[in-house]
Amino acid sequence: MASQTLSVTVPAAPTSRATPAHAAPARPLPPSANTRRAWLRGALGVPATATGLALAACGAGGRAATPPAPGSIPPATVSFATLGDEFYKNAPSDTFKQRYPSLTVEHTVLGAGPVYLEKILGLLVAGTPPDVWDVGQGTINEFEKRGEALVLDPLIARDTWIDFADFEPSSMYHMGGKRHMLPRDTGVSCIYYNADHWQRTGLGNPRQLWLDKKWDWNAFLDAARRLTADSPDGRRYGFGLLGTAPWAIGPWLWQNGIDYAEWNTNKQTIDRPAAIESLQWIVDLSQRHRVMPTPDANRSEMPTFANGRVSMVMDFSFNRGTYSRMQNVKWDVAPLPRGAKATAVHVARNGFSISTKSKVRDAAWLWLAHITGKDVTMLATQEGRVHPPRKSAASSDAFLKRAGVTADLRPFVDQQPFGQFGAPHEKRGELNTLLGQQVPPALNGQISAQALATQMAPMIQQILDQGKDFADPVKK
Repeated sequence: MASQTLSVTVPAAPTSRATPAHAAPARPLPPSANTRRAWLRGALGVPATATGLALAACGAGGRAATPPAPGSIPPATVSFATLGDEFYKNAPSDTFKQRYPSLTVEHTVLGAGPVYLEKILGLLVAGTPPDVWDVGQGTINEFEKRGEALVLDPLIARDTWIDFADFEPSSMYHMGGKRHMLPRDTGVSCIYYNADHWQRTGLGNPRQLWLDKKWDWNAFLDAARRLTADSPDGRRYGFGLLGTAPWAIGPWLWQNGIDYAEWNTNKQTIDRPAAIESLQWIVDLSQRHRVMPTPDANRSEMPTFANGRVSMVMDFSFNRGTYSRMQNVKWDVAPLPRGAKATAVHVARNGFSISTKSKVRDAAWLWLAHITGKDVTMLATQEGRVHPPRKSAASSDAFLKRAGVTADLRPFVDQQPFGQFGAPHEKRGELNTLLGQQVPPALNGQISAQALATQMAPMIQQILDQGKDFADPVKK
Protein backbone atom coordinates (compact mmCIF):
# COMPACT_ATOMS: atom_id res chain seq x y z
CA MET A 1 0.00 0.00 0.00
CA ALA A 2 1.29 3.48 -0.81
CA SER A 3 2.21 5.67 2.13
CA GLN A 4 0.28 8.80 3.04
CA THR A 5 1.77 11.77 4.90
CA LEU A 6 -0.18 12.54 8.05
CA SER A 7 0.42 15.27 10.62
CA VAL A 8 0.58 13.98 14.19
CA THR A 9 2.48 14.72 17.37
CA VAL A 10 4.22 12.50 19.87
CA PRO A 11 1.72 11.41 22.55
CA ALA A 12 1.79 13.55 25.66
CA ALA A 13 3.60 12.39 28.76
CA PRO A 14 1.54 10.61 31.41
CA THR A 15 0.01 12.91 33.98
CA SER A 16 0.76 10.32 36.64
CA ARG A 17 2.65 7.06 36.85
CA ALA A 18 -0.66 5.21 37.09
CA THR A 19 -2.02 6.59 33.80
CA PRO A 20 0.60 6.36 31.03
CA ALA A 21 -0.16 7.79 27.63
CA HIS A 22 -0.78 4.59 25.72
CA ALA A 23 -2.27 4.58 22.28
CA ALA A 24 -5.98 3.90 22.08
CA PRO A 25 -7.13 0.55 20.60
CA ALA A 26 -7.17 0.47 16.82
CA ARG A 27 -10.53 1.07 15.16
CA PRO A 28 -11.77 0.19 11.66
CA LEU A 29 -10.34 2.52 9.04
CA PRO A 30 -12.90 5.08 7.78
CA PRO A 31 -13.26 5.46 4.01
CA SER A 32 -12.37 9.12 3.54
CA ALA A 33 -8.99 10.81 3.91
CA ASN A 34 -10.31 13.45 6.31
CA THR A 35 -11.90 10.94 8.67
CA ARG A 36 -8.81 8.77 8.31
CA ARG A 37 -6.67 11.60 9.69
CA ALA A 38 -9.11 12.13 12.55
CA TRP A 39 -9.11 8.39 13.28
CA LEU A 40 -5.31 8.26 13.35
CA ARG A 41 -5.07 11.21 15.73
CA GLY A 42 -7.61 9.57 18.01
CA ALA A 43 -5.80 6.24 17.95
CA LEU A 44 -2.62 7.98 19.09
CA GLY A 45 -4.33 10.10 21.71
CA VAL A 46 -3.61 13.31 19.75
CA PRO A 47 -6.05 16.25 19.62
CA ALA A 48 -7.58 16.86 16.20
CA THR A 49 -5.99 20.32 16.04
CA ALA A 50 -2.47 19.17 16.92
CA THR A 51 0.37 19.52 14.44
CA GLY A 52 3.87 18.10 14.54
CA LEU A 53 5.86 15.38 12.85
CA ALA A 54 4.77 14.39 9.37
CA LEU A 55 4.95 10.62 9.55
CA ALA A 56 4.55 8.28 6.61
CA ALA A 57 1.81 5.97 7.86
CA CYS A 58 0.57 2.81 6.23
CA GLY A 59 -2.15 0.42 7.31
CA ALA A 60 -4.37 0.22 10.35
CA GLY A 61 -3.16 1.28 13.77
CA GLY A 62 -1.43 4.48 12.60
CA ARG A 63 1.99 2.85 12.25
CA ALA A 64 4.79 4.65 10.43
CA ALA A 65 6.86 2.38 8.23
CA THR A 66 9.27 5.11 7.11
CA PRO A 67 10.81 8.15 8.85
CA PRO A 68 9.19 11.55 8.34
CA ALA A 69 10.20 13.57 5.30
CA PRO A 70 12.85 16.22 6.08
CA GLY A 71 10.74 19.07 4.74
CA SER A 72 7.89 18.24 7.11
CA ILE A 73 9.85 18.96 10.30
CA PRO A 74 9.42 22.38 11.92
CA PRO A 75 12.58 24.04 13.34
CA ALA A 76 13.56 22.91 16.83
CA THR A 77 16.60 22.64 19.08
CA VAL A 78 17.18 19.46 21.10
CA SER A 79 19.30 19.68 24.24
CA PHE A 80 21.35 16.51 24.71
CA ALA A 81 23.54 15.50 27.68
CA THR A 82 26.02 12.64 27.90
CA LEU A 83 28.79 11.41 30.16
CA GLY A 84 32.36 11.86 28.96
CA ASP A 85 32.08 10.74 25.35
CA GLU A 86 31.97 13.33 22.56
CA PHE A 87 31.35 10.68 19.89
CA TYR A 88 27.81 11.95 19.29
CA LYS A 89 29.04 15.48 18.59
CA ASN A 90 30.72 14.35 15.40
CA ALA A 91 29.46 11.99 12.68
CA PRO A 92 26.07 11.17 14.29
CA SER A 93 25.24 14.88 14.59
CA ASP A 94 26.41 15.55 11.04
CA THR A 95 24.28 12.82 9.48
CA PHE A 96 21.27 13.87 11.56
CA LYS A 97 21.63 17.47 10.39
CA GLN A 98 21.89 16.32 6.79
CA ARG A 99 18.62 14.43 7.09
CA TYR A 100 16.77 17.04 9.15
CA PRO A 101 18.24 20.48 8.35
CA SER A 102 15.59 22.22 10.45
CA LEU A 103 16.69 20.46 13.65
CA THR A 104 19.65 21.40 15.83
CA VAL A 105 21.22 19.34 18.62
CA GLU A 106 23.04 21.11 21.46
CA HIS A 107 25.34 18.51 23.02
CA THR A 108 26.70 18.97 26.53
CA VAL A 109 29.24 16.59 28.09
CA LEU A 110 28.60 16.64 31.84
CA GLY A 111 31.32 14.27 33.03
CA ALA A 112 31.28 10.68 34.22
CA GLY A 113 30.15 8.70 37.24
CA PRO A 114 28.85 10.54 40.31
CA VAL A 115 29.65 13.91 38.74
CA TYR A 116 27.30 13.21 35.84
CA LEU A 117 24.50 11.94 38.05
CA GLU A 118 24.82 14.91 40.40
CA LYS A 119 24.60 17.37 37.50
CA ILE A 120 21.65 15.62 35.86
CA LEU A 121 19.73 15.45 39.13
CA GLY A 122 20.51 19.13 39.67
CA LEU A 123 18.99 19.99 36.29
CA LEU A 124 15.93 17.88 37.08
CA VAL A 125 15.40 19.57 40.45
CA ALA A 126 15.77 22.97 38.79
CA GLY A 127 13.12 22.00 36.23
CA THR A 128 15.54 22.42 33.31
CA PRO A 129 16.44 18.87 32.25
CA PRO A 130 17.93 18.15 28.83
CA ASP A 131 15.48 16.85 26.25
CA VAL A 132 17.52 13.65 25.82
CA TRP A 133 20.12 12.34 28.22
CA ASP A 134 22.42 9.41 28.91
CA VAL A 135 21.09 6.89 31.43
CA GLY A 136 22.33 3.61 32.85
CA GLN A 137 20.52 0.68 34.39
CA GLY A 138 21.63 1.75 37.85
CA THR A 139 20.11 5.24 37.55
CA ILE A 140 17.07 4.97 35.28
CA ASN A 141 14.92 3.92 38.25
CA GLU A 142 15.63 7.25 39.95
CA PHE A 143 14.46 9.17 36.88
CA GLU A 144 11.39 6.98 36.47
CA LYS A 145 10.48 7.35 40.14
CA ARG A 146 10.57 11.13 39.74
CA GLY A 147 8.37 10.92 36.64
CA GLU A 148 11.15 12.44 34.52
CA ALA A 149 11.62 9.72 31.87
CA LEU A 150 9.05 9.55 29.09
CA VAL A 151 7.31 6.21 28.48
CA LEU A 152 8.40 5.21 24.98
CA ASP A 153 6.11 2.24 24.29
CA PRO A 154 3.51 4.17 22.23
CA LEU A 155 6.27 5.57 20.02
CA ILE A 156 7.97 2.20 19.64
CA ALA A 157 4.67 0.62 18.63
CA ARG A 158 3.89 3.42 16.19
CA ASP A 159 7.21 3.93 14.40
CA THR A 160 8.11 0.55 12.96
CA TRP A 161 10.88 2.15 10.90
CA ILE A 162 13.18 2.05 13.94
CA ASP A 163 13.18 -1.79 13.64
CA PHE A 164 12.71 -2.40 17.33
CA ALA A 165 12.96 -6.17 16.80
CA ASP A 166 16.64 -5.68 15.93
CA PHE A 167 17.41 -4.87 19.58
CA GLU A 168 18.51 -7.85 21.64
CA PRO A 169 15.69 -8.26 24.23
CA SER A 170 18.10 -8.50 27.17
CA SER A 171 19.58 -5.11 26.25
CA MET A 172 16.19 -3.47 26.78
CA TYR A 173 15.16 -2.12 30.15
CA HIS A 174 11.66 -2.38 31.66
CA MET A 175 10.12 -0.78 34.71
CA GLY A 176 6.56 -1.54 35.62
CA GLY A 177 6.16 -3.19 32.22
CA LYS A 178 7.11 0.03 30.41
CA ARG A 179 10.17 1.17 28.48
CA HIS A 180 11.77 4.49 29.35
CA MET A 181 14.99 4.25 27.33
CA LEU A 182 16.47 2.90 24.12
CA PRO A 183 19.85 1.17 24.48
CA ARG A 184 23.10 2.40 22.96
CA ASP A 185 25.43 -0.12 24.61
CA THR A 186 25.23 -3.43 26.41
CA GLY A 187 27.58 -6.09 27.74
CA VAL A 188 27.60 -9.54 29.28
CA SER A 189 29.78 -11.28 31.82
CA CYS A 190 32.13 -13.84 30.32
CA ILE A 191 35.41 -15.67 30.90
CA TYR A 192 38.66 -14.32 29.47
CA TYR A 193 41.31 -17.03 29.39
CA ASN A 194 45.02 -17.33 28.63
CA ALA A 195 45.05 -19.14 25.28
CA ASP A 196 48.62 -20.43 25.69
CA HIS A 197 47.90 -21.94 29.11
CA TRP A 198 44.70 -23.44 27.75
CA GLN A 199 46.38 -25.03 24.76
CA ARG A 200 49.18 -26.56 26.82
CA THR A 201 46.68 -28.36 29.07
CA GLY A 202 44.93 -29.94 26.08
CA LEU A 203 41.50 -28.57 27.03
CA GLY A 204 38.76 -28.54 24.40
CA ASN A 205 37.29 -25.42 22.84
CA PRO A 206 35.10 -23.90 25.59
CA ARG A 207 32.61 -22.33 23.18
CA GLN A 208 32.02 -25.66 21.46
CA LEU A 209 31.68 -27.36 24.83
CA TRP A 210 29.11 -24.72 25.78
CA LEU A 211 27.19 -25.20 22.52
CA ASP A 212 27.22 -28.96 23.17
CA LYS A 213 25.92 -28.26 26.71
CA LYS A 214 29.07 -29.79 28.20
CA TRP A 215 30.59 -26.58 29.60
CA ASP A 216 29.04 -26.76 33.07
CA TRP A 217 30.30 -26.22 36.62
CA ASN A 218 32.11 -29.56 36.62
CA ALA A 219 33.85 -28.86 33.31
CA PHE A 220 34.77 -25.37 34.51
CA LEU A 221 36.24 -26.76 37.74
CA ASP A 222 38.18 -29.39 35.78
CA ALA A 223 39.64 -26.65 33.56
CA ALA A 224 40.54 -24.52 36.60
CA ARG A 225 42.30 -27.47 38.24
CA ARG A 226 44.30 -28.29 35.12
CA LEU A 227 45.29 -24.66 34.67
CA THR A 228 46.46 -24.30 38.28
CA ALA A 229 50.15 -24.99 38.89
CA ASP A 230 52.94 -24.19 41.33
CA SER A 231 56.26 -22.78 40.16
CA PRO A 232 59.34 -21.09 41.65
CA ASP A 233 57.65 -17.76 40.85
CA GLY A 234 54.60 -18.67 42.90
CA ARG A 235 51.26 -20.31 42.38
CA ARG A 236 49.44 -19.87 39.10
CA TYR A 237 45.71 -19.93 39.71
CA GLY A 238 43.25 -21.40 37.25
CA PHE A 239 40.67 -18.72 38.08
CA GLY A 240 41.12 -15.17 39.34
CA LEU A 241 39.54 -13.96 42.55
CA LEU A 242 35.81 -13.54 42.01
CA GLY A 243 34.46 -10.12 42.90
CA THR A 244 31.81 -9.67 45.56
CA ALA A 245 29.52 -7.27 43.66
CA PRO A 246 25.98 -8.40 42.75
CA TRP A 247 27.02 -8.80 39.11
CA ALA A 248 29.89 -11.14 40.07
CA ILE A 249 28.13 -13.53 42.44
CA GLY A 250 24.70 -13.21 40.86
CA PRO A 251 25.21 -15.51 37.83
CA TRP A 252 26.29 -18.40 40.05
CA LEU A 253 23.07 -18.02 42.03
CA TRP A 254 20.88 -17.70 38.92
CA GLN A 255 22.46 -20.75 37.33
CA ASN A 256 21.34 -22.69 40.38
CA GLY A 257 17.77 -21.39 40.16
CA ILE A 258 18.00 -18.83 42.98
CA ASP A 259 18.80 -15.16 43.61
CA TYR A 260 19.61 -12.86 46.50
CA ALA A 261 15.91 -12.16 46.85
CA GLU A 262 12.46 -12.52 45.36
CA TRP A 263 12.52 -8.97 44.11
CA ASN A 264 8.81 -8.62 43.40
CA THR A 265 7.94 -9.59 47.00
CA ASN A 266 11.01 -7.95 48.58
CA LYS A 267 11.96 -11.15 50.44
CA GLN A 268 15.56 -12.30 50.80
CA THR A 269 16.41 -15.84 49.65
CA ILE A 270 20.14 -16.04 50.39
CA ASP A 271 19.61 -18.59 53.19
CA ARG A 272 17.71 -21.06 51.00
CA PRO A 273 19.44 -24.37 50.15
CA ALA A 274 20.10 -23.52 46.49
CA ALA A 275 21.74 -20.21 47.44
CA ILE A 276 23.88 -21.87 50.12
CA GLU A 277 24.92 -24.49 47.56
CA SER A 278 26.06 -21.73 45.18
CA LEU A 279 27.95 -19.90 47.92
CA GLN A 280 29.58 -23.18 48.97
CA TRP A 281 30.72 -23.82 45.40
CA ILE A 282 32.33 -20.37 45.23
CA VAL A 283 34.01 -20.77 48.63
CA ASP A 284 35.31 -24.21 47.62
CA LEU A 285 37.15 -22.69 44.65
CA SER A 286 39.45 -21.01 47.18
CA GLN A 287 39.31 -23.25 50.23
CA ARG A 288 38.88 -26.79 48.96
CA HIS A 289 40.19 -26.84 45.40
CA ARG A 290 42.65 -23.93 45.74
CA VAL A 291 42.13 -22.94 42.10
CA MET A 292 41.19 -19.36 43.04
CA PRO A 293 43.23 -17.12 45.36
CA THR A 294 41.76 -16.06 48.66
CA PRO A 295 41.41 -12.31 49.22
CA ASP A 296 44.43 -12.48 51.53
CA ALA A 297 46.52 -14.36 48.96
CA ASN A 298 45.40 -11.97 46.27
CA ARG A 299 46.81 -9.04 48.25
CA SER A 300 50.07 -10.73 49.23
CA GLU A 301 50.89 -12.66 46.04
CA MET A 302 49.30 -10.23 43.55
CA PRO A 303 48.47 -12.82 40.87
CA THR A 304 46.88 -11.21 37.82
CA PHE A 305 45.84 -12.16 34.33
CA ALA A 306 48.30 -9.63 32.93
CA ASN A 307 51.32 -11.10 34.74
CA GLY A 308 50.41 -14.67 33.74
CA ARG A 309 49.64 -15.83 37.29
CA VAL A 310 45.91 -16.23 36.57
CA SER A 311 44.61 -18.29 33.64
CA MET A 312 40.90 -17.37 33.68
CA VAL A 313 39.05 -14.28 34.88
CA MET A 314 35.41 -13.30 34.92
CA ASP A 315 34.83 -9.90 33.36
CA PHE A 316 32.55 -8.04 30.95
CA SER A 317 32.49 -8.05 27.17
CA PHE A 318 32.81 -4.26 27.12
CA ASN A 319 36.21 -4.53 28.83
CA ARG A 320 37.73 -6.40 25.88
CA GLY A 321 39.86 -3.36 25.08
CA THR A 322 41.78 -3.90 28.33
CA TYR A 323 42.81 -7.36 27.17
CA SER A 324 43.61 -6.18 23.66
CA ARG A 325 46.20 -3.81 25.13
CA MET A 326 48.02 -6.59 27.02
CA GLN A 327 51.34 -7.06 25.24
CA ASN A 328 52.47 -10.42 26.61
CA VAL A 329 49.22 -12.37 26.95
CA LYS A 330 47.44 -14.20 24.16
CA TRP A 331 43.83 -14.22 25.29
CA ASP A 332 40.54 -15.68 24.18
CA VAL A 333 36.94 -15.70 25.35
CA ALA A 334 34.77 -18.45 26.85
CA PRO A 335 31.15 -18.36 27.95
CA LEU A 336 30.28 -18.63 31.61
CA PRO A 337 29.53 -22.27 32.34
CA ARG A 338 25.95 -23.47 32.35
CA GLY A 339 24.36 -24.20 35.71
CA ALA A 340 22.32 -27.18 36.81
CA LYS A 341 19.10 -25.15 36.72
CA ALA A 342 19.72 -22.39 34.17
CA THR A 343 22.02 -20.66 31.72
CA ALA A 344 22.53 -17.12 32.99
CA VAL A 345 24.97 -14.22 32.81
CA HIS A 346 24.89 -10.66 34.03
CA VAL A 347 23.91 -8.06 31.44
CA ALA A 348 24.74 -4.36 31.48
CA ARG A 349 22.53 -1.81 29.72
CA ASN A 350 23.08 1.85 28.92
CA GLY A 351 20.99 4.10 26.74
CA PHE A 352 19.12 7.38 26.38
CA SER A 353 15.81 8.72 27.68
CA ILE A 354 13.54 11.63 26.76
CA SER A 355 12.44 14.07 29.42
CA THR A 356 8.74 14.28 30.21
CA LYS A 357 9.30 18.05 30.46
CA SER A 358 10.68 18.34 26.93
CA LYS A 359 8.87 20.91 24.80
CA VAL A 360 10.31 19.44 21.60
CA ARG A 361 9.43 15.78 22.03
CA ASP A 362 8.89 15.26 18.31
CA ALA A 363 12.45 16.34 17.55
CA ALA A 364 13.81 14.59 20.65
CA TRP A 365 12.28 11.30 19.53
CA LEU A 366 13.83 11.64 16.08
CA TRP A 367 17.24 12.29 17.67
CA LEU A 368 16.85 9.34 20.05
CA ALA A 369 15.82 7.05 17.19
CA HIS A 370 18.82 8.28 15.17
CA ILE A 371 21.53 7.75 17.80
CA THR A 372 20.21 4.28 18.68
CA GLY A 373 19.50 3.38 15.06
CA LYS A 374 21.31 0.85 12.92
CA ASP A 375 23.66 3.31 11.21
CA VAL A 376 24.97 5.04 14.34
CA THR A 377 25.15 1.76 16.24
CA MET A 378 27.24 0.28 13.44
CA LEU A 379 29.51 3.33 13.42
CA ALA A 380 30.06 3.05 17.19
CA THR A 381 30.72 -0.66 16.72
CA GLN A 382 33.28 -0.05 13.99
CA GLU A 383 35.10 2.37 16.28
CA GLY A 384 35.12 -0.23 19.08
CA ARG A 385 33.05 1.93 21.42
CA VAL A 386 30.22 -0.43 22.27
CA HIS A 387 29.00 -3.95 22.65
CA PRO A 388 26.14 -3.26 20.26
CA PRO A 389 22.61 -3.87 21.55
CA ARG A 390 21.38 -4.32 17.98
CA LYS A 391 21.59 -7.86 16.61
CA SER A 392 22.58 -6.65 13.15
CA ALA A 393 25.72 -4.97 14.52
CA ALA A 394 26.52 -7.61 17.14
CA SER A 395 26.61 -10.34 14.49
CA SER A 396 28.75 -8.29 12.10
CA ASP A 397 32.47 -8.63 11.42
CA ALA A 398 32.85 -5.07 12.72
CA PHE A 399 32.17 -6.45 16.20
CA LEU A 400 33.32 -10.06 16.00
CA LYS A 401 36.48 -9.66 13.90
CA ARG A 402 38.37 -6.66 15.19
CA ALA A 403 41.68 -5.76 13.58
CA GLY A 404 44.57 -7.22 15.56
CA VAL A 405 42.30 -9.41 17.70
CA THR A 406 42.65 -13.17 17.26
CA ALA A 407 40.17 -14.09 19.99
CA ASP A 408 36.83 -15.67 19.14
CA LEU A 409 34.33 -13.07 20.35
CA ARG A 410 31.22 -15.06 19.47
CA PRO A 411 30.58 -16.04 23.12
CA PHE A 412 29.62 -12.39 23.69
CA VAL A 413 26.74 -12.82 21.27
CA ASP A 414 25.95 -16.40 22.30
CA GLN A 415 25.32 -15.36 25.89
CA GLN A 416 23.40 -12.12 25.33
CA PRO A 417 19.95 -13.78 25.29
CA PHE A 418 20.64 -15.20 28.77
CA GLY A 419 21.45 -11.86 30.38
CA GLN A 420 19.96 -10.80 33.70
CA PHE A 421 20.52 -7.71 35.79
CA GLY A 422 21.94 -8.23 39.28
CA ALA A 423 19.94 -6.87 42.21
CA PRO A 424 17.29 -4.71 40.49
CA HIS A 425 16.49 -2.83 43.68
CA GLU A 426 16.55 0.77 44.86
CA LYS A 427 19.07 -0.20 47.57
CA ARG A 428 21.41 -2.03 45.23
CA GLY A 429 24.35 0.07 46.42
CA GLU A 430 23.78 -0.97 50.02
CA LEU A 431 23.64 -4.63 48.97
CA ASN A 432 26.91 -4.18 47.10
CA THR A 433 28.54 -2.74 50.23
CA LEU A 434 27.20 -5.56 52.40
CA LEU A 435 28.52 -8.28 50.08
CA GLY A 436 31.91 -6.59 50.01
CA GLN A 437 32.05 -6.74 53.80
CA GLN A 438 30.61 -10.21 54.41
CA VAL A 439 31.86 -12.46 51.59
CA PRO A 440 35.69 -12.08 51.89
CA PRO A 441 35.91 -13.76 55.34
CA ALA A 442 34.23 -16.86 53.87
CA LEU A 443 36.66 -16.89 50.93
CA ASN A 444 39.50 -16.61 53.45
CA GLY A 445 38.18 -19.66 55.30
CA GLN A 446 37.15 -17.79 58.44
CA ILE A 447 33.46 -18.76 58.25
CA SER A 448 31.53 -21.41 56.31
CA ALA A 449 29.17 -20.78 53.42
CA GLN A 450 26.29 -21.83 55.67
CA ALA A 451 27.33 -19.34 58.33
CA LEU A 452 27.77 -16.65 55.67
CA ALA A 453 24.22 -17.17 54.40
CA THR A 454 22.75 -17.25 57.90
CA GLN A 455 24.63 -14.10 58.82
CA MET A 456 23.66 -12.16 55.69
CA ALA A 457 19.98 -13.13 55.56
CA PRO A 458 18.64 -10.61 58.12
CA MET A 459 21.03 -7.95 56.85
CA ILE A 460 19.80 -8.32 53.28
CA GLN A 461 16.19 -8.29 54.45
CA GLN A 462 16.81 -5.07 56.36
CA ILE A 463 18.20 -3.50 53.18
CA LEU A 464 15.23 -4.71 51.11
CA ASP A 465 12.77 -3.26 53.61
CA GLN A 466 14.18 0.20 52.92
CA GLY A 467 13.14 0.20 49.25
CA LYS A 468 11.60 -1.79 46.43
CA ASP A 469 12.52 -3.49 43.19
CA PHE A 470 12.69 -1.29 40.09
CA ALA A 471 12.73 -3.62 37.09
CA ASP A 472 10.74 -6.38 35.51
CA PRO A 473 12.41 -9.59 34.37
CA VAL A 474 13.81 -9.43 30.85
CA LYS A 475 11.01 -9.77 28.32
CA LYS A 476 11.96 -12.48 25.84
